[in-house]
Amino acid sequence: MKKKLIILSSLLLILSGCKKEEIECPEPEEEILIKYKGEEITEQEVIKEAQDHIFPVLFEKIKGNILKEEMKDHLEDGEDYIKETIEELETYYGDELEEAIKQNTTYTSIEEYEEALLINYLEDEYVKQYICQKENIKYEEITDDNTFEYYKKYYVKSLKDLFKKYDVEFKDKDYEKMYKEYIKEIEDYYNEQ
Repeated sequence: MKKKLIILSSLLLILSGCKKEEIECPEPEEEILIKYKGEEITEQEVIKEAQDHIFPVLFEKIKGNILKEEMKDHLEDGEDYIKETIEELETYYGDELEEAIKQNTTYTSIEEYEEALLINYLEDEYVKQYICQKENIKYEEITDDNTFEYYKKYYVKSLKDLFKKYDVEFKDKDYEKMYKEYIKEIEDYYNEQ
């Protein structure tokens, strides 16, 4: 139990981004947590892996909060979109919808899935507005045939501009680095298509 508390405390300190000038942060020990067949898993390895998995969640949370503010005029349409989507899925899955969501997505509940649908809807609307502004075109001119090419050209730029508009800055250098790597992964995805 004591080891679990030490691990959780260390994890919380590292993930909260404490700085030496703010408070004294103990350096995580290279304590071996598990040994098996000559292999070892250290506390530092667990903390590093947890930090790597937390950033995409943090990024999506920040993006979601900003989009809800930026696209507040579209929230009602987003709710309608969610309702239609869930009704359509319920027609197919019936009472097994939540289980289907758990098995086929990374979401653990209908509510979590609905939140993701809302953020995706708002993001799509935001990016399309961004494209219209940059290309000087009407919304209706973005079609199924050309959406991907526009996204390839403007998706990352739109996110960077949105984060800049809301003065998003990562105080922790590791998170700043992860942000740049995450953006690069998105750019690479679109460039490989």
